[in-house]
Amino acid sequence: MTGVSSATDARLHEVVTASRWLAATSLAERATILREIAVDLDERAAEIVAVAAEESLLPIDRLRGEQTRTVNQLRLYADVIEEGSWLDASITHAKPDASPPVQDHRRANVPLGPVIVFAASNFPLAFGIVGTDTASALAAGCAVVAKGHPGHPRLAVLLAGIVQASLARQRVPDAAFTLLDADEAVAVLGDARITAGSFTGSIGGGTALKRIAESREVPIPFYAEMGSVNPVIVTAAAWRNRRTEILSGLVDSMTVSNGQLCTSPGVLFVPDVALSPEELAGFTRDTSAGSLLTDSIADGFRAGVCGLSETAGVEAAGALVVVEGRSAQPVLWVTDASIVEASPDALEERFGPSSVVVRYDSQSQVLRVLAGMDGQLTASIFAEPEEEIGPLVQVLASKAGRVLLNAWPTGVAVSWSMHHGGPWPASSSAQFGSVGAEAIDRFTRAVTYQNFADDLLPLPLREDNPLRIPRRIDGVVTLVEEPVCRSTMPRSETSGFASEMGSPLSR
Repeated sequence: MTGVSSATDARLHEVVTASRWLAATSLAERATILREIAVDLDERAAEIVAVAAEESLLPIDRLRGEQTRTVNQLRLYADVIEEGSWLDASITHAKPDASPPVQDHRRANVPLGPVIVFAASNFPLAFGIVGTDTASALAAGCAVVAKGHPGHPRLAVLLAGIVQASLARQRVPDAAFTLLDADEAVAVLGDARITAGSFTGSIGGGTALKRIAESREVPIPFYAEMGSVNPVIVTAAAWRNRRTEILSGLVDSMTVSNGQLCTSPGVLFVPDVALSPEELAGFTRDTSAGSLLTDSIADGFRAGVCGLSETAGVEAAGALVVVEGRSAQPVLWVTDASIVEASPDALEERFGPSSVVVRYDSQSQVLRVLAGMDGQLTASIFAEPEEEIGPLVQVLASKAGRVLLNAWPTGVAVSWSMHHGGPWPASSSAQFGSVGAEAIDRFTRAVTYQNFADDLLPLPLREDNPLRIPRRIDGVVTLVEEPVCRSTMPRSETSGFASEMGSPLSR
């Protein structure tokens, strides 16, 4: 692909140098870099959306929204950088009279170094080569090498060109962002100069890449967001009061982007052992086949639904329509909790517009099934205010990274409080999420400085707090009433951790 950088030894050396350069920038400068990339992506929005639509077959309106989200992600991370709590600065003053004596030590987060990002298929923009992984890594001060998804190669080249032009205009080293040739990505993941990796996709793909990262001579963290069926549980009162609304909502949610969302609801538990396939069929009667992202996703969906149709005790709601080519027809299934207890494979993810409705006869039965399920990105409850759902919330919180009440899981807000991750195999590490402010944490590590004179300390840890960031002092969180206007501060006053290496220019 034109515009793709070859991962030569010389290029990777440049990536390391660029990563050190980024780590040396001030909070304001790094925030400016992200905001300028956002401006440049915004100016090319129509072109970006058109190419994404041609390659992914996703609807234009959906991609316009995703383009806006991608730009807003960059702007959020710019705000996060400047706010400063992601540095997790903590100071413990010396206490020579303590027993044993305590020496002065101060801790803050620093960038890991170069990061490799594997782009997703289902969100070509928001989780693509300039998506949340790239934005959060750059925000942390790490150079990025990115592998575009084979489902949208022209889009990857277009986005990379926009980012590289933005960096050049700002006088940022061009190796701060590199688009890799697909054939080189696995070798780069194994290169000693790469310090972390990220991935969004299938359990098989994420697991294979994670093994490579962990089997290196020097293992590195690899953050993979993978499979999830996002269970939804309906309580007795909610089912009595909102039966039709809930089933309609299930179909609406599971057909968003034709089921190709990591938060698509793949299983619905209902307290109704008499619910029939015929009744469910009425809720999908007006749906039609929709496009899937790639041929391999279409092949996987066909194999998944055909395999499920052969599972004893699981019935399709209406005639099962298996569409050839790059399309899929939405399908609901019905079974009993006793069946999925005996055949848990029935609840495996089938990436596309498919959801299994599981009938249960008691809350203890559904709790037992949920306890045996794998980790999930989300879990949802539909309940009425008067119902006791404490035990249900407790088990779901042990299984999922986000628990919802009376809401469908499709749609992930990019915010300060979002956690988009979960226990294995939803994520390779349940501690970290890939969306929102916390995503920066994946690409940092902590360093403690002990017994340093104030002028030798990085700025986040100096006594007078020149960056005006939140810090923990002797165990007490201290906030700042009047933060510094960082956009007007010269680099010499805001630089955090490294030597003076030159300054990017704002627009």
